[in-house]
Amino acid sequence: MRLDKKRDAELAKRKGLTTRTLVQGTWLAMSAVIAYFALSWLFSSGQLSYDFFYLSLGVPRAIPETVILGVLVLVVMVVMQFFLVLGYAFGSPQGRERPGTPSAYSRNYDPMQDDYRN
Repeated sequence: MRLDKKRDAELAKRKGLTTRTLVQGTWLAMSAVIAYFALSWLFSSGQLSYDFFYLSLGVPRAIPETVILGVLVLVVMVVMQFFLVLGYAFGSPQGRERPGTPSAYSRNYDPMQDDYRN
């Protein structure tokens, strides 16, 4: 009986993880494509050049331009994810939720405890 309750509670916790994983994977793919095209535009318009990385930052010429572009895409993706987290923290009700006052009772249901108050 308790094992069934525990299994049901674990399944309830995992509910919706597939959707969240797909949404986050789609967001990562979209941000990679956006970062690639934005960086390609910056390089083609002359606002950013590979000579800056080779000469100013001291990157050896043995590193190809595609590696530099790939690293820059990852950096831009990290920045985009940072702003996504900030937007979630400030914009959503779950992100702005206060922890509340401490008490001896948990909000989470414990299936192993028979006298849990609802």
